[in-house]
Amino acid sequence: MTSCPAVRCGRALVVVEGPGRLLTRRTGPAVWTVDGVWPSAEEAVEVAGRIAGGEPLLVVLGRDAVQVPFFAEELDGIPQGVRAERSPDGLTDLHVEALDWLPVHLRTRGERFLAGARRTIARTPKVLLPPVLMDEGDSAHPHVRFALPTRAVALTEPDLERIVAHIFADRQPATCPQPAGLSGRAL
Repeated sequence: MTSCPAVRCGRALVVVEGPGRLLTRRTGPAVWTVDGVWPSAEEAVEVAGRIAGGEPLLVVLGRDAVQVPFFAEELDGIPQGVRAERSPDGLTDLHVEALDWLPVHLRTRGERFLAGARRTIARTPKVLLPPVLMDEGDSAHPHVRFALPTRAVALTEPDLERIVAHIFADRQPATCPQPAGLSGRAL
């Protein structure tokens, strides 16, 4: 999968929901600190504009809750939108609320898809599962789609290109994923 939470594939924005939404920075040799959570206020405005404008958006969901352990010295503070829970082993688990950056109706649709996909995965023999489950979209926002990998294997950039080309074939040509964001920054 990519190292940033959002990349562009042609006109499509691909957002990888999960621990990658926690933004970190290096503060020393092999020392990192948590800076925030994607998207920033500016990036949220950009994403909302893309959704309102009908631009293709693919959200790749994770199968499990987003929880990442950190040592206390790695945390200058707890970023807004992140819940912290101290564990008995001295680590602090940070919990990122999945899909909190989407409008409520799309967040609800994504949560419904995820619940249904989890049920499908639980009742289907592994050998019969496709590598990625896709939602069907809806008439109100056909340009917003959700995907869930069925195996614990990361999607590569060529995988993302193929998925985008397939589900948004009528909207844009496939191109190599590019970091997305304002002024060339990653979203």
